[in-house]
Amino acid sequence: MSFTRYNPLERTVSSEMRNYDVFLSFRGEVRKTFVDHLYTSLENAGVNAFLDSKKLEKGDEISPTLKNAIENSAIRIPIFSKNFAESHWCLEEVSHMCKSGGLIIPLFYDVSPTEVRNPDRGAFAEAFQKKKGRYSKAKINEWKKALAKVASFSGWSRDDTLGKHIV
Repeated sequence: MSFTRYNPLERTVSSEMRNYDVFLSFRGEVRKTFVDHLYTSLENAGVNAFLDSKKLEKGDEISPTLKNAIENSAIRIPIFSKNFAESHWCLEEVSHMCKSGGLIIPLFYDVSPTEVRNPDRGAFAEAFQKKKGRYSKAKINEWKKALAKVASFSGWSRDDTLGKHIV
């Protein structure tokens, strides 16, 4: 079954039905300072955004629900912050974004694209050091490859007067 859906971000009509216009991936420390404001602004603009605290139902299995939300979102926005790589959930989300295709627009909040692209240096280095021995080398390499790929996409940086353009 095919539906016609208006996408308020692109201002075009798409024949593919999606559950969400935008999926937001982030580490908890930016929830109250940035993400809640971004989510509210998107919702007020008519954009159906997935935010875990708003859309995850109590009793849902987290991993399958998040993967389904990523796959059924037109746009995926990972919000990279200094502590992003400390969360295996965040790393899994970015990895799944890469595997499932679609438009990914990274947002860099107090971390540079270079730090994300090169997780063995800068803000992410300590987080990945702690993951050694807890996760397989293959899993860690998968996450690093996904970070490098997504950080190479054109996106937004807080330093680029982000707040003036989005919120």
